[in-house]
Amino acid sequence: MQILKGNDLKSVTVNNLLKVTNSYCYVYNDYELPFYSYYVTTKATLEQLEGYLQEFIDNKNLEKHYDYFILYTNKTQEEIQVLIDWLKGKEADFNCRCILITCKL
Repeated sequence: MQILKGNDLKSVTVNNLLKVTNSYCYVYNDYELPFYSYYVTTKATLEQLEGYLQEFIDNKNLEKHYDYFILYTNKTQEEIQVLIDWLKGKEADFNCRCILITCKL
């Protein structure tokens, strides 16, 4: 698992990763971003986001191996630490080489 922290240009980094790797992304943000992703509004709680991610694991055919599962957020690490801990326990279920989480500084 990797955590990318920054106040600017996180979306540019994520967009470039999506262009050059076989990866998929969830965006947990106040608004959608201009690249292909699954969007979840921040009006949803972290528990609801966990539920959406679990549904994705349960319903999506993840036979294909991915480079990254990316979770883009504009929250601080402290604000999403519970979600990070949950993802650590589910890392193998995402069928990817690495989980990348973006956070605000």
